[in-house]
Amino acid sequence: MRGKRELTTDERRQTGCGCAMLLALAGFAALGTVETSMCETTTFARSISPSGFTEARVQMTDCGAVSGFSRVVWIQPRWLPSDRWLSCRAVAFDGTEPIALRWTADSLSVASAVPKTSIIATENACYGWKVDLHLQP
Repeated sequence: MRGKRELTTDERRQTGCGCAMLLALAGFAALGTVETSMCETTTFARSISPSGFTEARVQMTDCGAVSGFSRVVWIQPRWLPSDRWLSCRAVAFDGTEPIALRWTADSLSVASAVPKTSIIATENACYGWKVDLHLQP
């Protein structure tokens, strides 16, 4: 029976790189957990599509003094857990103005009295639903 052989320099380097990558992944996972645990998410409204398979929700995530106030409309299938990583960000507004949601046969209508300058992001469609943005005067 043969004894154990010594690892070559290349084999040691590969082992070291693999360990470093595992530690980096663990670090990123820990930071993601810390970020979400330090923030509080409030859901202001939920609306279910006419088909019953998709949900839209208006949320604000408050991370304390380091972030401002913004409201985001998320769209996702109802069978998925409510999580921003699994959702499509349909519209994001700066500020705390109320947002109204209304479904039609093929689209989600998002209405608010925010000024145009307060729009952070918009999508044309999410999960196959057209997103219509209506700014009220």
